[in-house]
Amino acid sequence: MDQFEGILSLFIACMELVLLLNLLIFAEKNSVNKPIILLIFLLMLYQVYEFVICYFGINEPLVVYLAFLGITLLPPLGLLVSLRMFQGNKSWHKVVFLPALFFIFYFPTVLTEFEVVRCTVLYAVYNYPLGTLYGFFYWLPIGIIIILIALTWHRAEEKLPKHLALIMLVSFIVTFVPAGLLFLMSDFMSSIKESILCKIALFLALGLTYFSLKNKSVFGKE
Repeated sequence: MDQFEGILSLFIACMELVLLLNLLIFAEKNSVNKPIILLIFLLMLYQVYEFVICYFGINEPLVVYLAFLGITLLPPLGLLVSLRMFQGNKSWHKVVFLPALFFIFYFPTVLTEFEVVRCTVLYAVYNYPLGTLYGFFYWLPIGIIIILIALTWHRAEEKLPKHLALIMLVSFIVTFVPAGLLFLMSDFMSSIKESILCKIALFLALGLTYFSLKNKSVFGKE
């Protein structure tokens, strides 16, 4: 099976590319859909990097860092989407990117600590610095997203159909809650969390795509 390492990542990348093309062609380019489009692009890009890393046996720290660069921006992008859903486009929302920017600029100073430990058909295992701190700031925005939407979806304004807010909530819960519990209960699953979570996030990409295609004339074009 060695010759198939990374193939699942390539398959998921192709599926996310189809979703991305649909968004670029058919979705309204408003303040909520734009970060969703970027989020799905970064999910796809990570899968491409993982395929390249595993299929071609590349273990260069720079390539691993570039893969992490994209996924580091995913939680704040998701939080930005949820904030704009209910609060509109506020300038202060950009502060959600500060923790991600810290890691993006810190990691190049310890680049040699990035390495691929193992690749299989289903997942890759990485070593990288500040794992615990990175995990905290990665999951914190996700928890805020789920709580925020859970508390406000039923009070969605008339212009935002409640079922769209509910789809957003379900997409985040299905993607992150079971995976988070599994990572807490299993040391092995925790060791492959980045790779597995980005694959499970295909469900999130599907939900976000549906949300973006259906919210035309809701948030206003930019």
